[in-house]
Amino acid sequence: MAAGGSSVITQLFGQFLSNIHSNPLFLLSFIVPISLLMVTSMAIRRSSRKTKIDGPPTLEQKREKFIIPKDFFNREVERAQLDDYNYFLKPISQEFLSLKEFHDRFKALEKKYVKYSNMSKSASKKRKKNGLEGRKATFNDILNLYNRLRSSKFNVVEFEQGEERIL
Repeated sequence: MAAGGSSVITQLFGQFLSNIHSNPLFLLSFIVPISLLMVTSMAIRRSSRKTKIDGPPTLEQKREKFIIPKDFFNREVERAQLDDYNYFLKPISQEFLSLKEFHDRFKALEKKYVKYSNMSKSASKKRKKNGLEGRKATFNDILNLYNRLRSSKFNVVEFEQGEERIL
């Protein structure tokens, strides 16, 4: 059995050598992956030497207070644990109401803009001048409203990633 096993190995080795002689690039199919594996393992070993193992906290770190952000949900966590969701609905509805007010104000300004736009197409010079000035002023009001909407932060419910926020 040992003689049969060695003849198979000899036969495979001979076939390997004949493949190398007939096609020298055949050897690269072994060298490239092995070299990449070696380079990667050396890089991992080098980076693992640089990593600092985190030790137990120092005395200063033990005395340091953990600060929970003071947002709406963290202050009212007890109500959430008691499933008192109605408590949260009123402030959330107020936030949606402020959005509705932005929309209503925009609709009024848009109507005013259309009115001045139509006036600017008038044949009367005075009416046309008033229309152009009113259209420009109304458009500026629309832009100001849009900027206020973009920069507005909701006071009650906010989901932000931060260390500490104070309302």
